[in-house]
Amino acid sequence: MLLFTLAQSYPLMGIELQGLSHSALIESGVAGLIDHDLSPLAFLVFLVSFAAPLFRVAASTYVLASIGTGRRPRHLAIIFRLSERLRPWAMLDVLLLGAARRTDLKSKPRPAACGEL
Repeated sequence: MLLFTLAQSYPLMGIELQGLSHSALIESGVAGLIDHDLSPLAFLVFLVSFAAPLFRVAASTYVLASIGTGRRPRHLAIIFRLSERLRPWAMLDVLLLGAARRTDLKSKPRPAACGEL
């Protein structure tokens, strides 16, 4: 849960070119799409980048905590199954890896900049 919070709150990518710099958060993509009147796409990006990963983290935590304490409610299997169905859409591993390795693009000669990507 801590890594998920960090991934959502810190800039995922920063660009520095000719002394100007700009950082982008994950939610800035959603805000940009809304600003360009693409609300349905913004909603989909929000689901994939925030809601689905949050549900996967919460569901996994709940399932593991329930098993660890020895209680197994009837709905535990349903929550786990739903969490596994969201796996391709949540891309939690990509999100957390992006948070761990923040990308900084700086003005460099073209081959060096392409190698960094």
